[in-house]
Amino acid sequence: MKRQSASTQFARAEEQRAALNSKPSEKRTLADYKQVVTVYRRVAMITPRAPEVPDSLLAIAELYTEMGDRFGRSYYQSAADSYSSWCTNIRRAKYCQDAMLRVAKLQREQLGDSAQSKKTYEDFLKRYPRSPRKREAQEALAELALLQSGDAPGAANGVATNSNAPASAVEEARVNAPVHAEGKSASRAGAAEIPHVRRIRAAANGDSARVTIDLEDSVQYTSGRIANPDRIFFDLHAPR
Repeated sequence: MKRQSASTQFARAEEQRAALNSKPSEKRTLADYKQVVTVYRRVAMITPRAPEVPDSLLAIAELYTEMGDRFGRSYYQSAADSYSSWCTNIRRAKYCQDAMLRVAKLQREQLGDSAQSKKTYEDFLKRYPRSPRKREAQEALAELALLQSGDAPGAANGVATNSNAPASAVEEARVNAPVHAEGKSASRAGAAEIPHVRRIRAAANGDSARVTIDLEDSVQYTSGRIANPDRIFFDLHAPR
């Protein structure tokens, strides 16, 4: 009887969410969202063993994310907690992977907690080393490392150094790198302060990856490759 009651409650929640989504975006109030969340929560309160509980938790997490977009960052943490509960309840690798990656993305992009996001991605790789989404986590970690190095002292030259790469290789790459500066010299002589990095985004597409770097202002730059390990660098220069 409890499972039947929970199923009826879930159907009611789905109807209310559909009604909310049918409203124009500007007319959806915080009270509307909270009401739908409450209805979904009652599913697990009736019985935590109802088959609709995982879907209810997922819906709550998604609603909290929308609430964060519209009504304030505090709801993003509630979304992350809901995704974690979702993973705990379903205990299926495929869905837990999705939940962990969503949590890490919320921590990185909405909550601004790079350290916790890094930990979540690292936990993901330890827990699911053969996941088909392994590359997604690795690229996110690389992006976080770039942001961290950009904030570190001495990183303003934009070159990712490596203890395994000879200094001559780095210098040679700089010297031989093509200049991309809208036809202007990219020399650093007399250059002003380099604009700060606002955001770095990475996206995988088949066998390639695109990295987009948003800066405060336009810059001149040189680019080149460094071996051991093979990588590309961009040496940024503030316009003179």
